[in-house]
Amino acid sequence: MQTGKKQTINTAVKAQLALKRWEDDKEVRADRATRYLAYYTHLYTEQWLQQDIPAGDRPKISLFLSADIIRQYRAKLFPNRAEIGIKCYPETQGTADTATDTLTSDYENAVLETYEDNQLPLILHDCAETFFVGGDACIYAPHNPAGTPGKGADTLIYFLDPTTVTLGIFGNKKVYGMHEQTITAQQARKLPWVHLDEDIPDDAVLSDIYYFDIDSYCRVINKDTNSAKAIKNPYETNYKIPYFWFANNAKPGSNSGNSELRHLRILDKELNMRISDYAQRLRSGVLGPVFVSGAANNKNISLDEDFINFLAAGGKAERLALPGDGSDYLEYFNFLLDIYNKKTTISDDVIGTKNANAVSSGIALQYKFLSLQELIDEKRLPWDNGLRQLNKQILYNKFGAGKKYRNKPIFASVLPNDETAQAHNNSLLVEAGLKPRESAIDEINPNESAKDLIKKIDTDIKKNPQFYKKQTTNQSMTKYEK
Repeated sequence: MQTGKKQTINTAVKAQLALKRWEDDKEVRADRATRYLAYYTHLYTEQWLQQDIPAGDRPKISLFLSADIIRQYRAKLFPNRAEIGIKCYPETQGTADTATDTLTSDYENAVLETYEDNQLPLILHDCAETFFVGGDACIYAPHNPAGTPGKGADTLIYFLDPTTVTLGIFGNKKVYGMHEQTITAQQARKLPWVHLDEDIPDDAVLSDIYYFDIDSYCRVINKDTNSAKAIKNPYETNYKIPYFWFANNAKPGSNSGNSELRHLRILDKELNMRISDYAQRLRSGVLGPVFVSGAANNKNISLDEDFINFLAAGGKAERLALPGDGSDYLEYFNFLLDIYNKKTTISDDVIGTKNANAVSSGIALQYKFLSLQELIDEKRLPWDNGLRQLNKQILYNKFGAGKKYRNKPIFASVLPNDETAQAHNNSLLVEAGLKPRESAIDEINPNESAKDLIKKIDTDIKKNPQFYKKQTTNQSMTKYEK
C-alpha cells in the first residue's frame, strides 16, 4: 500500500504531465476556437465583412443560404429525430444458440437503454452542428462513478465543445485525452483533495481539467498541482480513453476536420453583395434622380417629395431611366444558385420547392437523390466507426472486457420510406429464405432488439393465431406484379 507522501508525489507528477500536454495543445485549440467563431458568426450573425459593407444607405441583404444548407445536412445525417439503432452479432458464427441469442439481445438492450437515459438524440443534434459548422464533434463517455467498469456500470454520455478538447493520437491509437470544464470555487472546496487559496472567493469560476492516459486518470482544478487527484486508469486495454472524435472533411491521416462553410462563405458573400446591388437598382428605378429644367427663379424643388409645380414656362421634370431591364442580374443569381446546388447536392427537389407533386417510383427516387445519399453516406463514415467504438465502451462498462462486442449502428434512411412496400419486400425475402427475420426486423424497427421482438411475436402468434394468417406469395402480389 502506498504512503500518503508517495501518493502526493505521484499525483503532482501526473498533474504536471496533464498540464504540460494541455499547454502543448494550446495553439491548436485556440486556432480551432478562432475558426469556429468566424464560421458561427457568419452562419447566424453577420455575413458582411466590415470592408464589404455598402456605402451610404444602400441595402445590406443577408440571405444566410449556408445556414439553410447546414440545417439540411444536419437533418439528413441524423434523420427521424436522430434515433440510432444497433445490431449486435454473436462472438462466433455457427449454429443457433439460445444463450448467445439472449446475450446479444442483452447487449442491444443495454446500448439502447443507455442512449435513452442519456438523451442521445439531443447530443447528436449538438454534435452534428459542430461537425458541419466547425469541422469536428466530440463525445465523452465515462462510466457512472456509482458503478465499477466491467461489472454492471452504466455509461454517461456527454457532448463536448471541440474547442475544449485535446486528444493525443499516435499510430492511429488514442494515447491520451483531456478536456476542460468550469467549476466554482465553492463547488471545488467540497472535494476532499482540493486545496484552494483562502483569498479565492467562492463565486470564482475555475478551470477543471479531466485527463486520461493509458496508465492514469487525473483531474486538476485551477491548473494547480496541489488541487489535483490522480488514480490508476480504471479501464481495461482498448477502453482506456473514453473520448470519441468525429472529423469532417479531414485530410488523409489527419484528425483535424474542416468546416462545410469554407467555400460556401465565398458564395454567400457574392450572392449577398449582388442581390444588394440589384435591390439598389430597383430602388433607384423608383426613387431615382429627377432631371429638372426651367425651374422658376427663387423657387426650391424638393427632390425627395418630387414637387415640380414651380416650373417656368416650357420647363419640365423627368425621372432618369436605368438602362436595361435587369435580366442580367437575374441570370447571374440563377447561375450562383446552380453552383450552390451542385456543390451541396441540396437542390429544389430536396427542399421540396420543385416537383413536389410529381409521382416517382422508389428506384427513380433513389436515383434522383443519389448524389445526396452518397454525400451523406460519406459523412457517416466517421460516425459509423465512432458509434461502434462508443457502443463497445458501453458494453464493456456493463459486461466487462474479453469480448469483441461486434456491432453495427443503424441509421435511419436519408429518404422517406414506404413502410408498406418495405414490409412487403422484407416479407417476400424472408419467405424465400433469402433473409432472416431478425435482419428484416432490424431494418424496419432498428430501435428495439430484434430477438426480443421475435420472441414477443412468436408468443403472440400462439395466443392469437387468427391475426397471423399467413398469405401466400400469390395472394400478396399486387395487381401490377400479376
